[in-house]
Amino acid sequence: MIFEVLFFSVLLPLLCALGFLAIGLNKGEDGRRATVSVGIAVVASFLAVYFWISGIPDMPPIGANGWLFIVAVDVAALAILEALVKQRVVIWGARFLIISLGLRMILDAKFQYGWSAEQGYIHVAVLTALGLAQWGSFERLSRRSGGPLFGLVVAGYAGLSAIILGLASSATLAQMTGAIAIAAVAAAVAAWKFKSLPFAALVSSVVPLVLMLTVISLVFADLPNIPFILVALVPFSAWLGELGPWRKNRFGRAAFHLVAIAVPVLTAAWMLVSTTTQVVTVPNQAPGEVDEAYDPYAADGADEAYDPYSVGDTDDAADPYAQ
Repeated sequence: MIFEVLFFSVLLPLLCALGFLAIGLNKGEDGRRATVSVGIAVVASFLAVYFWISGIPDMPPIGANGWLFIVAVDVAALAILEALVKQRVVIWGARFLIISLGLRMILDAKFQYGWSAEQGYIHVAVLTALGLAQWGSFERLSRRSGGPLFGLVVAGYAGLSAIILGLASSATLAQMTGAIAIAAVAAAVAAWKFKSLPFAALVSSVVPLVLMLTVISLVFADLPNIPFILVALVPFSAWLGELGPWRKNRFGRAAFHLVAIAVPVLTAAWMLVSTTTQVVTVPNQAPGEVDEAYDPYAADGADEAYDPYSVGDTDDAADPYAQ
């Protein structure tokens, strides 16, 4: 059982990521091939764990997790689009559609049974704005930093998010997010050899999938609001690595990037771990004393008015057949 979990949760997504990275990067400097390979490597790693946990989804999907398959396919298509099209308006329009429609799909149950239409679309609008802001923040940071060390920052974002989802009792979502982190680590390691690895493509594949997984945990599972907000701030807190003298040293910059993303996530983890169940005490109850359910047939003095077949002193008016 342990071997099966390790194989499908760790080894299989790693092999998928390495396979697609090798296919896309074997000719070195082809930027379009590299962009496609990075995006599809992340999606393939995610789907490997997704299929192991959920199987092939019904069409149309049922439940929030089922819609993740559609979102992943769209993210893979986005990698191809970004490799072929250079117009930023087109690319950002596609990103907007992926996040907004993806959120609408995974939140469909809330639209049907929980929220009014106004509440639902307000949630979608706010979360879409958050996702696009995360996307833009990480992408711009990738252009400033770049290199394999920044790949580790993106991988750290996904990996730490997986830990938070696991602590919030969302084990299946944590495993899927962990697969994304494994693929990001593989891409970061590949960048040590392929210096032109497009980290914007890595951001474009990691950010929307992690956002969808954390939103599912927030709305349908046990992730509280404040830990969700702390995890959502990671793409912005990472900028602290750019705000000091350490930014002139790539290792110092990467170290402060990792610290900057770890602090809010570890704070969220502490909040989840330290949450305890409140014990409600009953006034005037002796220690160890337990209230027992009422039994009208108890031998130690039950109220016989509740038993019409009692043979002791009873209220004759309650028994029409009394002698």
